[in-house]
Amino acid sequence: MNLLINDSRERYQDRLSEAEEWRLAKRARANRVSGVDRWRVRVGDRLIALGQYLKAAARPAPQFD
Repeated sequence: MNLLINDSRERYQDRLSEAEEWRLAKRARANRVSGVDRWRVRVGDRLIALGQYLKAAARPAPQFD
C-alpha cells in the first residue's frame, strides 16, 4: 500500500514539474520576436534608408555667387 502511495506522489510531482516547465516555455515564447516582426523591421529600415537617399539626391547643390 505504501508503495502505491509513493508512486502516486512521484507521478504527481512529475506532472507538477512538467506543468511548470510548460508555463516557463510559454512565457519564453511570448517574449520572443517573431520572424515576421524581424522582417518588418528590416523592410522598414531599408525604406527609411531609401527615402533618405532620395531626399539627398533631390536637394540642389548650394550656389555661391
